[in-house]
Amino acid sequence: MTGCSSSLWRPEALHVGTRPLSGGDATCDSLATRLATHPPLARLTSRSDVPSPTDRKSVLTCERKFAYTPNRCRGRGECPEDRKASRPSAYPSLAGDLLRGKELNVTHASDGFHRILSLEVDGGFIGPSRLEFSPGLNCIIGGRGTGKTTVLEFLRYGLNAMPDGDQAREQRQTIDRLISNNLGWATLSVEIETKDGVPYRVQREAEGDPIVLDRDGNAVDISLPGPLFWTEIYSQNEIESIANNPRFQLDLLDKFIRDEIDALEHEIERTRSQLGVNADEIRRVQHQLDDYRDQLRELPDVAEKIKAFEATQGGEADRELRAEHETKALRDGQERMMVEAAGSLSSLREELQGVGLSAVHQARSLDTPELATGPNAQFMTKLQGVLKDVFERVDQGIHGLDQILAEAHARVQTLAHDMRQQQAAQERRYRELLERFEQERGKAQERARLLKRQAELQAINKKRIQAEQELKTHWEERRRLIHELVDLRDQRYRVRLGVAERLNERLSPMIRVRVEQCGNTDEYRGLLSEAMRNSGLRYTPLVEKAVSRVPPEDLATIVRNDDVAALMDHLGIERDRAMKFIAQLRDHRMLHEIETVELHDRPTIELKDGDQYKDSTTLSTGQKCTAILPILLLESEAPLLIDQPEDNLDNAFVFDTVVQSVLKVKSKRQLIFVTHNPNIPVLGEADRVFVMASDGTTATVSAVGTVDELRADIERLLEGGKDAFQRRMQRYGY
Repeated sequence: MTGCSSSLWRPEALHVGTRPLSGGDATCDSLATRLATHPPLARLTSRSDVPSPTDRKSVLTCERKFAYTPNRCRGRGECPEDRKASRPSAYPSLAGDLLRGKELNVTHASDGFHRILSLEVDGGFIGPSRLEFSPGLNCIIGGRGTGKTTVLEFLRYGLNAMPDGDQAREQRQTIDRLISNNLGWATLSVEIETKDGVPYRVQREAEGDPIVLDRDGNAVDISLPGPLFWTEIYSQNEIESIANNPRFQLDLLDKFIRDEIDALEHEIERTRSQLGVNADEIRRVQHQLDDYRDQLRELPDVAEKIKAFEATQGGEADRELRAEHETKALRDGQERMMVEAAGSLSSLREELQGVGLSAVHQARSLDTPELATGPNAQFMTKLQGVLKDVFERVDQGIHGLDQILAEAHARVQTLAHDMRQQQAAQERRYRELLERFEQERGKAQERARLLKRQAELQAINKKRIQAEQELKTHWEERRRLIHELVDLRDQRYRVRLGVAERLNERLSPMIRVRVEQCGNTDEYRGLLSEAMRNSGLRYTPLVEKAVSRVPPEDLATIVRNDDVAALMDHLGIERDRAMKFIAQLRDHRMLHEIETVELHDRPTIELKDGDQYKDSTTLSTGQKCTAILPILLLESEAPLLIDQPEDNLDNAFVFDTVVQSVLKVKSKRQLIFVTHNPNIPVLGEADRVFVMASDGTTATVSAVGTVDELRADIERLLEGGKDAFQRRMQRYGY
């Protein structure tokens, strides 16, 4: 199974909320009014007309005719919401809160918010310089080439908030070049303060990772971005990129539920990892079982030959020889058992030592003294005490078990030595008996060989039975883990659905957000395409058919069962091509990857244009920014940094929406904007304005102050000068 409760749902059926989106025409005024008058998104609770989980079918209509139906996705003939009523979730606290009316975790204003206190650079293009930021709205202004973007990207680089190199390769390369060219051999330093008021300093050079220091200047092991501090930073044109890319839009939704998503993603990754180990164990046991079965093909023939010997030999000598042969076979079996027992005890000791090393690594990873600061330090100190006690006791337990196993191994070795001495005398009597019956020696030796081989095969048959039971247990464990993975991905989807509903309440009618579960099949498509390389097939159309018609878990079952007819039926292809397609996917790791591949939820952000909503990916550049920017400007704990938020927007939207949003949020969230638009600092009442200047070689901060203190600079740089401003006033008749 893929872990998507409903696989692909019909996009047109994925409306978030069943109530109509209220409000007037899709104008800037209507959105600004809602932004200004609606309660903060953080305090929105579910309303009675938001469909409950059991009523969700009215919102998410499952298209049963489509290949990805709940029946096919789950194999249990039920929709995800029906199933939730009959089987409780393994992680209910993470999933249902938004659907049951829990407040949307967009801001923790009562607990404060993260802040960037300052940026200091000791060289490079903008150094030496120091910028100290206000908790509210900060605006960086200046002419072209004066280092405004460099300031923002230095903050991004220092806080390790760089774009993903896989998803945004060109943007990452552009920023890397800027850092290399403008920082050079200098060091930048960013002072931050967490929402709990704990300060840190982050230092970084052009090469190397960031170093985080506490208030006493001691290096601490803190990951950035991470649970303690994170930021939201958007470079030029990045807002347009969000509108174009559903994966970026998914990240945008997830920032509102960061803690829930992080917890669920952790559990999902843990479960996928367990499934990987499980797949390796299934492969190992299956190979053993195949080997046992190959060897056991000899057993009937050996038994038949022994039976023939017994039929032809019936005298006293024969009976004496037969009895001695059986005793000899028994001695051989006893020797094998001693060897296996000693080997098993040695293996257990090695596994125990591995557990001990794992415990040591776990203890080291959880040893985080830097967290034992601030108002909750006593809890962290106590936690470290608990963990220390646990790991010490685990270490003592492992040492004790190792002693027990070592003693047992020594005793087994002693027993084996004593038994071999006794068997030596028995073996001498056996040889003497064979010499007495010289004429029967050849037959006797052959019979002894057959009896020995029969005993060996009987031991192998016992192992076969054990391996079959072990394999059955692993498959039961796999089914359990897959059900758990399905549940976790369902919960993640429902949490995202809750965010979409709240955003619609806040931003409608101008903006609408929908979420399609499992709607992004890119990874599934990429996995199959990679597997089909060098297959000799024209695989692109086959892969597209498979992705659209066969859920990953069904495809894994088809391949595992070598069900050529089923694949022919699904893809509408001839037998030869179906056989080749299956052959390319038989590797056990590939089957595991197919069975657990991530079908990402696919959000759609739409802008109302006239009477219709249009997908942001189809909009003009200006409309794309109009659809995304209001979402970015909602409340959050994280500082928001944007390079020219006014790009591609008309001044009416900047004033009616951007400025109004800034005025509302700046007391609850730090904002740092690079801008060329006077409406943002002036009408947004910037708490601090930085004026950048450059001589072409280096840039400097030429002035810092409030809007009133820097009136002349703002007039000159953003209004075109006092004369231009006055002429426009005269032209407009003011």
